[in-house]
Amino acid sequence: MENQVRLSKLRNTFQTEICQLLEMGGELMMGLLPNAVDKLSLNVPVDQLQQELKKALVEQSQWVETIFEQAVLVASTDHYEEEEIKVHPLAGPVSLQLLDKLLHILSVDQPLSQDKLDFINDVRLALGVSGKDVDKLIEQIDYLRRRNFTTNLLELLEEEQRYWVAQMIWRAIHADHRVDQREYKYVETILQLIEHDPLRFEQLCKLDSQVPFPSIIGLDLLVIGQQTITDYNGRIDLLAIDRDGALIIIELKRARTPRDIVGQTLDYASWVASLTTRRIHEIANNHLVNKPLEQAFREKFKADLPENLNATHRMVIVASEFDASSKRIVEYLAEEHGLSINSIFFKDIIRCHCIT
Repeated sequence: MENQVRLSKLRNTFQTEICQLLEMGGELMMGLLPNAVDKLSLNVPVDQLQQELKKALVEQSQWVETIFEQAVLVASTDHYEEEEIKVHPLAGPVSLQLLDKLLHILSVDQPLSQDKLDFINDVRLALGVSGKDVDKLIEQIDYLRRRNFTTNLLELLEEEQRYWVAQMIWRAIHADHRVDQREYKYVETILQLIEHDPLRFEQLCKLDSQVPFPSIIGLDLLVIGQQTITDYNGRIDLLAIDRDGALIIIELKRARTPRDIVGQTLDYASWVASLTTRRIHEIANNHLVNKPLEQAFREKFKADLPENLNATHRMVIVASEFDASSKRIVEYLAEEHGLSINSIFFKDIIRCHCIT
């Protein structure tokens, strides 16, 4: 009974929103009709066209009402008798809004069953919306459900309990020693559980050395150093090499990235720029233990290690977010001075690898 009341409230709210969009579009068309008739030299009275438009708007509103009634029925019974829904194209943005509202109704407190997906597909066909557009809407619905579930979970668990759950999810999504693109969506849940702590996330990555941290943040790199000590007693979180032999400095920072982290990263870069090929081999061999750099490089990139290393280098700062000042500095250095420095935010990792 409670669920039925909730569905009815959602239906009334959403239906009102869609009908208001239709009315706004209708009013706009009403205002444009006189000029359109004049410019096109149509031999049809403006009043007649306006009456036809009003009639079409009424039919659209009635059709929308019927669709919402069906959605509530399918949501409450989890059953749909397939039928041919009358073709009724709406303006593109309105069609997507309507499908989004229907999906919210169908996913209240439960996942989308096959019957519900069949219903959405029939509505999609009636509206003339592409399957890809609907798939994106469904992905967003799934994302919101996972996020809400994790938010509720965070309120119930202590920090170490949340980290334990994160470990279990992490182990599950790459039990085969790799992270499939379809599994990236679960990384958002993990990040919520560890409160977007980059260092905690790095610890999770270490649970399986075959799935290195750079691959998770979308970088195809081989890590050759961790907490690498510079000649100035600094500690580089991760030092990596790409397939061209360029070095990459990766700095991981908790919470908001303070302004001075940019200066720290630049300081590390000044040291990395001076590294010779021989010194790079020494650093790598210390990190890789019983595997020489040449072998590790060949296994990673399926190519021979370049003879001369560190022709160029890049800087990457990984954080949950940037403060405005740091963001301006990074953009200035990159755009005005051509420095290869950029930032990666966990929320963008998810958006790029999981949702789109």
